[in-house]
Amino acid sequence: MYYPYGACTIMDGAHMRKGIRLVENAQEFQDKIKEAENMAGYQPVAPFTLLTFNGDMLPPPEDPAALGVPSYDNLSDCFALSAQYRDQFQTLEGELRESPDIVYNLQDTLVSRVYLKLENQRAQDSLIRFAEPLNALAFGATKKYPAGFLAKSWKYLLENHTHDGICGCSGNDVCSEMMTRFQKSRNISDTYARVALEALAAQTDTRFAAAENGYGTLVVFNPQPFAADEPVCVEFVYPSSEAPEAFRVTDSDGHACPCQITAARDREFIRSDFKSVQHFAKDRVFQAVLQAGPLPAFGIKAFRLEKAAANENAPEDALLVSKESRTVENAYITLSVADNGTLTLTDKATGYVYRDLNYFIEEGDGGDAYIFNQIPGGSVHDSRSLRWDIEFLQDGPLQAACRLKAEWELPFEMTGHAAGRSAQVVKNSLEYLVHVYAGSPVVRIQLHVDNRSKDHRIRAYFPTGIQSDHVWADGQFSLEKRTGSRLHGTMPQQTFCAVSGEQRGLAILEKGLHQYDYLDDGNGTLALSIIRGQGALYRGFFERYNDEYSETQCLGGFDMEYAIYPFATQGGALPDIVLQKAAQFNTGLRSTQTGSHEGRIPACQSFLALEEGGLQLSSFKLSEDGSRIVARFYNPRAISVQARLALALPVDSAVRMNMHEDVLAALPVTDGRLAFEAGPCEIVTLGFDGVFSPLER
Repeated sequence: MYYPYGACTIMDGAHMRKGIRLVENAQEFQDKIKEAENMAGYQPVAPFTLLTFNGDMLPPPEDPAALGVPSYDNLSDCFALSAQYRDQFQTLEGELRESPDIVYNLQDTLVSRVYLKLENQRAQDSLIRFAEPLNALAFGATKKYPAGFLAKSWKYLLENHTHDGICGCSGNDVCSEMMTRFQKSRNISDTYARVALEALAAQTDTRFAAAENGYGTLVVFNPQPFAADEPVCVEFVYPSSEAPEAFRVTDSDGHACPCQITAARDREFIRSDFKSVQHFAKDRVFQAVLQAGPLPAFGIKAFRLEKAAANENAPEDALLVSKESRTVENAYITLSVADNGTLTLTDKATGYVYRDLNYFIEEGDGGDAYIFNQIPGGSVHDSRSLRWDIEFLQDGPLQAACRLKAEWELPFEMTGHAAGRSAQVVKNSLEYLVHVYAGSPVVRIQLHVDNRSKDHRIRAYFPTGIQSDHVWADGQFSLEKRTGSRLHGTMPQQTFCAVSGEQRGLAILEKGLHQYDYLDDGNGTLALSIIRGQGALYRGFFERYNDEYSETQCLGGFDMEYAIYPFATQGGALPDIVLQKAAQFNTGLRSTQTGSHEGRIPACQSFLALEEGGLQLSSFKLSEDGSRIVARFYNPRAISVQARLALALPVDSAVRMNMHEDVLAALPVTDGRLAFEAGPCEIVTLGFDGVFSPLER
């Protein structure tokens, strides 16, 4: 809708003290426009103002004409009306997190109902990183590609992405249904990712795995467009009567791959052919770590499994573990666990020692689902004062795992209208596993929080010792270098945040924990938000609690994962390896078992590799019209780059497309390589014509 002769501003409705209602008469409408213009301070460039004709969770007014302004049913007509003024419009750049008018970001929704964010991350990764690319590789542009089922998974996922939904600001019933939709999306994605990976494995040449004492073949998929150099965590499953106690693992070139069994359990279930046979069965499930060497970029690698003696697979660079001093060392780092539950990390590349890592601070939160508001004079609690129970569960040679547990007595709730914190205390608990792997500089943490207190926030702290004028985090299709007013205070991240000095830096990698803070505390501390609890949607409306938002308190147990990664740098720049480590940690790998057989796919095969450019792979899927395979990349940096891809499988032709998947230009493929330019923070969509599938070649 356009209002003649107004300033360029946007207004939804009239905000009242106890709620929101729509403007219903012409005079009030005029008054609200003037009020908005005065608050915004904009200078008009066109003789009309674009307004949306509805309010938050409210329908449009029944009689728009009564307000004395013309209305339009679609944005295309509105944009056509404004076309003659476009050269005068202001161009807004950057994150758009700041505004001179009433628009502001509700920053702390990033951690409201944190369980929604955690489950959303899992559902997105399953669909985007595994289900779509694996089915595109396995079935290409054929009828076997499960387009309908993957579209259904997308529908469940996107129905959860309404602004009040994914923000955690909807009522309990809505958020409960969101968890159901996340589960439905994951069930579809996980199932079709497994089916597609099994299809790829069945077409992989695994004849090298044939042996009298062989236990089949393991096929691992790396979803990243660069070689994966982190340890491989996998699962083997065998009938209990046939399962060995240890495995010898070799690749197709005959190289031994050290293997450590980290857990084993029996699994009982009912097996049926759904015709005439049904019986009870028991499997032995092994969890293991492989030192497999680099996995090919966006590709698969097969490994032969054989029965072995228990200590046969010790690697040359095995972990050095001392349970007495609670120290773990590999070629890159030395990690020690202190009595107060913190970690000390020595980065061998820079020689710097990071101390007091991963302690927790708890403080009262008198805010609401939108905004954190520290309770004035409320007590603040530090996990370093707790009594920690520390035990090593794994001591190498490939993985060391140390468990730390502590009970934490905290105030039960706030008092009054966020006036203070109650004298009543309840027992909360923290338990985290810290993992160190041979050959990896990344320290992985699995945290379990049993939250029994209300109206509070818990964050994990990582003092870096770096005083910097900038901090790094990945945004939506961008790498953000935050300075000035964006340096300190809670800020968003997608998979990591990092601070870098002249020669060293520290990154915190995470899965679904999307809020951090770079504290102005003299220690250069990065704080990772873990959980927030509050019982009201908006304190301006509610004096204390409202029942339909009670579950925003996040009572109960929650599991989270994050990691610490020290790195070397020059002049404060952020090296590409940080983005790669974050991507590897966030998505992981998938594996499946198969037999020994012929196949069209080599036992070690990269389907697509990014050789230059530092781009991130956003998606790899069948196009919406089903005619070609689409690979979508983005350039996270604010500079143009020249990118080059290596395509291991032949394609008939390649094209550059827009986001609607309309063809923009043909791209030459020379000797299996494709070169193109990616502008600053640009999303690049590529289309591959022909059947890009080994099952059809």
